Order: sequence, then C-alpha cells, then structure tokens
Amino acid sequence: MIAINLFRRVMSLEILSANGLAKQFTYPPFGMELEVDFESQTIIKLKLYNPTEETIKAVEPKKLLKKKIFSKAILTGGYENDQGLIISGEIFDFKVERQDTEVILNLSISDKIGTWLNTYIMKSYRKTPAQIIIMDVLRIGNIIPGKIVLAKNFPLNFYADSLKKSIEDLCRLTGSEFYFSDGVLNMQPVDLFSKASVIHLDHTSGLIGTPEKIPMGWKIKSLYRYQFKKNTIVSVDSRNLGGQVKILKGKGKFSTVSEDSYSELEVMAPVNLKAVVPV
Repeated sequence: MIAINLFRRVMSLEILSANGLAKQFTYPPFGMELEVDFESQTIIKLKLYNPTEETIKAVEPKKLLKKKIFSKAILTGGYENDQGLIISGEIFDFKVERQDTEVILNLSISDKIGTWLNTYIMKSYRKTPAQIIIMDVLRIGNIIPGKIVLAKNFPLNFYADSLKKSIEDLCRLTGSEFYFSDGVLNMQPVDLFSKASVIHLDHTSGLIGTPEKIPMGWKIKSLYRYQFKKNTIVSVDSRNLGGQVKILKGKGKFSTVSEDSYSELEVMAPVNLKAVVPV
C-alpha cells in the first residue's frame, strides 16, 4: 500500500529567457515528462508537449561575443501533498521533435552549467589556506557557495585555471567532494555522514522491491521523489536494510503523460550500519 501523499502528480516549469521572454507552464493541463541523472551535478531531460513557436524561441541561448548566455528554468513537481523544487538551472540544450500531430520540446537543464563550463579564474595563490582559495574561486566564478566543510584545510600553492578544473583539483587535494543543490555549490568530506534524515522510505512510502547489495553499498528503487539528490540522507526500512544511507548518485523518471514514476539510487551506509538479516 502506497502513502496517500504520493498520488495526484503535479509539475510546473518557468522559463526565464536569455532573450527577454518569460513563460510558465503547469500540469494540469500541460503535459511534461522528466528524466533525471545526478551525481556532482543534476541533469534534467525534460519533455514539454505542444509548445508554441514563441516558447521554442524563449529557450534559445543568446550569443554574446564568444559566449552563450543560457535561458534559465525553474522546475517544481511531485505529488499534490508532497511537491517542491526539482531544479533551478540553465537550459544548455534543446531539440524540437514531432510525433504524428504532437510537437515535443526536449530541454536539457543543469545547475549553473554555462558558468561552470565557460569561466576561467586565471589566478595564483601562494601559501593560502584551501578554504580561502575555494571561496575566492567561487566569488570570481560568480558561483554562490553553500555549506563549505573540507576534510583537510591547509596552506597551498595553487594555480586556478578554469572554474571546473579548480574546484575538482581542490576537492582532490583536500579529500573533499562537491555537489550543486538548488543552484549553490556545496563541499564536504567524502566520508561525511552527519546530515539529519529528511526522507523515510519503506513499502508504505514508495520503496519498490528489496534493496540490492552492490560493491559501493546498496541499490534502491522507489517511486520518484523530488528530494532525491546527491548526499541526501534517506532512512530506509526494509527486510534486508534498516537505517540511514547517503545517496551517491541516481536517476529517475517522472511523467504526467504516462504511468512512469521511479527513482533508482546508489547509496552508501555508514560503517556501523548493519544489514538486517531476514528471519
């Protein structure tokens, strides 16, 4: 039996065009379908059914010198009594598809991807604490810092090249990992497991089947939940796994035009979490 708050799907898309147009769509009545893939960055593939030509123009990027300014998208969704922000990001690609009498606008959306891929820092640091370097790199790169907690914070001699490479290198040097969440960049120790649980998952709240043991931890399938993102802590209650786990990566699908609604997660349990032995 599934909890009542996982019924009656809802979805809303707001497009803030790089060319000055603004559009908003909600289901009902507009049909939408998303596929999500997330690890360090969340990437959403969204289908919007039967848009107008004006809407198609609204998602086009604006060219400024050698750079592209991407249109922004704010996507919310879930269920009537359990809905929230799925992503606030940039539309970095789009394609128009025609099937019989229907027109489908395919959008690719991700957090800050234009800034992430196109920004160069080009600055040297000498004997500077890693956390200070990170905050300065994010400031220059126009990325909003979220919670920045490093496994190791020590003075570095460091040259910041591109924004993307700089953050990846600083993570490697400090034993940390980064991830985007709701448009801000967070960093934490790779093995940090201290966030309070916000999602309970069992067979009455969306868990599908039985968790499967894999080399890195566990694979879990459930109904789609908008809250599922990298490093989210989930409290699982099943016959072979009980306790809190941390999401390492995942993918899912959520549709208002078909029955599809699922999330597939790879999760890691803390060292002291024991698998439940079936009796």
